[in-house]
Amino acid sequence: MNAFLLFIATSLSLLAGAYYGNRTKHHPELFWTYLIIGLVFTTPLMVGGYTWYDEFYAAGFLLTNLSKNIKISAKASHIVFVLFCIYMLFQSFRGIAFFSHYGLVEAITKTRWIFFFIIIFLVFAKSASAKINSVFDKDLPYKLTKAGLIFSFIYLSFGLIAIYITGSTAFTQTAMLSDEYRAGTSPLLAIFGSTGYTVSVFIVFIPAALITIKNDTQARGNIGWFTLALSLATVLLYNSRSGILIIVIFLGLFILQYKLRLHVVKGFLFYFFPLLGLALLFQVFFNEVPIEVIFKDLLNTLHLSDAASYNPDLQDIDRRVWNASAILALSDNAFNFLFGWGLRTSGYIVAPYVYDLFWGARGSAIYQEDVSTPGFAALAVDGGIVGLFLIAAILIFCLAKIYRTSGKSELFLLFAPMAFILQLFVMNIFDVLLLYLAIMPGGLYVVLAQCNRSRSSSSLPKKYRAQEPEQVVSSRMK
Repeated sequence: MNAFLLFIATSLSLLAGAYYGNRTKHHPELFWTYLIIGLVFTTPLMVGGYTWYDEFYAAGFLLTNLSKNIKISAKASHIVFVLFCIYMLFQSFRGIAFFSHYGLVEAITKTRWIFFFIIIFLVFAKSASAKINSVFDKDLPYKLTKAGLIFSFIYLSFGLIAIYITGSTAFTQTAMLSDEYRAGTSPLLAIFGSTGYTVSVFIVFIPAALITIKNDTQARGNIGWFTLALSLATVLLYNSRSGILIIVIFLGLFILQYKLRLHVVKGFLFYFFPLLGLALLFQVFFNEVPIEVIFKDLLNTLHLSDAASYNPDLQDIDRRVWNASAILALSDNAFNFLFGWGLRTSGYIVAPYVYDLFWGARGSAIYQEDVSTPGFAALAVDGGIVGLFLIAAILIFCLAKIYRTSGKSELFLLFAPMAFILQLFVMNIFDVLLLYLAIMPGGLYVVLAQCNRSRSSSSLPKKYRAQEPEQVVSSRMK
């Protein structure tokens, strides 16, 4: 059953990508629209225990949409991103060499990362082409908002089904994992990965919903509010602390900047508060995890409380150990400090340090040859300081471009790429394509900033929808 579901899910992802990639070939302004919406639905999937469905969707998308002549400009941001792709490909080969000591099969499985970073480079090269870069879909925020609404509804529905089948509300966060086959749940339920993966798609469509609320029509703005409310209700059901915090921060920054304008007040009163109230009532009366524990867990995530006093099994303790172990590992060797050990080696490299840190923190520990690591520890150990520097440089270029493109400091848009980086300290989203496509030069958040500026300036006629902001302004002046 597992193998059959794996084959079906992989094939459908590839075919869906090919279909929409072919449509984009004739409508270049929809490049980011079709690509990102497809990734919103494929990124959280973990059918059969694998998380490669976003990669297969993107591969199909590119196969039917490649350009013959790819030209990349000599801008500093572009050069840095190309260097990052080349560097990570180099680290992929180092990782294969490392795992060759564990057997041929282990080494072959690591060839996935060559495929992964080639896809990232090709998406960047395609998006940087004049054909794509000269146009954009001004309705992208609204389309992403609708995709987010549909996804949240599906994700929430699966959680409620899990509650019905298992008879436990505390089970919902893990009811989607493939490990739960052994607990007697339906294999069809186990199609989503952990909530950490799902948070990645919220980081994409939540800012799109805020742009829709701020700039679009009242009817579309109402859909934006409903998307926000349903998203928060969903992450509350799954007790996803990082998801709750990220949505609350997005909303807080939005309110801080735009304060209590009429449409903001109406959205809160008629859409956001009622649905959020229902979600909180469900938590209070039906959830086996008390609401006060959820809030204490949130405080612990922010390092404002001591989990040992009420929840000694809280996994944030583990995350702190894993991240600290990466720093200790890097400090032991000058060469590896700079260049790391190669992709996916982090679990083996930090294992001794993790054991020592757990022994010191708890007075007991079980040694494991390969341990889990959050994204920061993985990137630090796999790629060294050079890898961390390249990611930081890409983020800085992204923030600077968003700031210039928006025409003013849009707080919630500037927070969006930073949220992805913060999520690396919580969850290993190293293999999530959205992370790289969101912060790459001319990537998703830059396109959203263009849409935001275009919508903010005025309500434009439909014929201007696929033009650059500069083209729109000049056309209206004529």
